[in-house]
Amino acid sequence: MDRLRLTKLAFLFRQEAKPTGFYGFLPYKFGPYSFQMFREIDRLTEWSYVALDKTDIVLSEIGEEASRSLKNQTATDVNLVHERYSTMNTNALMDHVYRTNPWFALNSERRNRPCVKRPLGECATYTCGYEGLRVDDFLDLLLRSGIRRIIDVRNNPVSMQYGFHKRTLCSLAGNVGIQYGHFPDLGIPSHLRRNLDTQSDYEKLFLKYITEIVEPARVSMEKVALAMKDEPSVLICMEADPIMCHRTSLANEMSRISGLPVRDLRDERAQEN
Repeated sequence: MDRLRLTKLAFLFRQEAKPTGFYGFLPYKFGPYSFQMFREIDRLTEWSYVALDKTDIVLSEIGEEASRSLKNQTATDVNLVHERYSTMNTNALMDHVYRTNPWFALNSERRNRPCVKRPLGECATYTCGYEGLRVDDFLDLLLRSGIRRIIDVRNNPVSMQYGFHKRTLCSLAGNVGIQYGHFPDLGIPSHLRRNLDTQSDYEKLFLKYITEIVEPARVSMEKVALAMKDEPSVLICMEADPIMCHRTSLANEMSRISGLPVRDLRDERAQEN
């Protein structure tokens, strides 16, 4: 199967079967795309589970054997989705995806596609944590929220989770038109985050953060606050819960400078749902 067809079928599998923990997708050059899925296909190629034949991805013998270990329900759902669309050629499949999921035509280079305008959020002191999200879903959330710039306020921007290491996140975000900037002096060093057991522990940490880290980094804080007034930008860190993250304390300080309200993107999404 070629990469384009595989991507669209995997996307429809997610939309229709709704499997737990499956890949995320975002609007890219030819509709829905998953950076993480193709990163893992590259790994499977290295490990000889699949082979690349020109534009096609082909299961090897060990890949065929591994595929038989799929859970019954997963195998059933995969087969149903494949059978449902097996008679469609790739162009017809893409037409169906665009017609039923027009948002994913946002960045498409295809001529015959729905016209989708990229949202532009109102300027605010946005925050967001990526914990529990795949990088494709995270970037899709930023696009849907009208964000134009990521402001990374992690002291040490590394992650065991694919896509959230500084260099990788900068590259992937740039691929979908989101700028990236890193301000390590506005982060909390990891040694200060040890032994945090109660809400009181966090409150003491964040008070220390404001007085000992943010105040000395006033120049960076004011620079970021002005950037957030210029275009929709988001302070990002790892923790999903804004109450458990220093980014909220930082956002409150910046709000006093800029006059912009503080909004957490995932909190707002939960309210909408």
